[in-house]
Amino acid sequence: MALAKWYKIDFHTHTPESKCFPDKKVTPKEWLKSAKESGINAVVVSDHNSVG
Repeated sequence: MALAKWYKIDFHTHTPESKCFPDKKVTPKEWLKSAKESGINAVVVSDHNSVG
């Protein structure tokens, strides 16, 4: 019997709103789809110099 459940979480991701994101043409929907397809259960957005 399993006593713990493990989740894959990335605590440092960027969106196209971040100045360091390489492809500004990526839509929010595409960004989220990519995260889901990679098997991540949760992400933390850590954009630099932007709250967009």
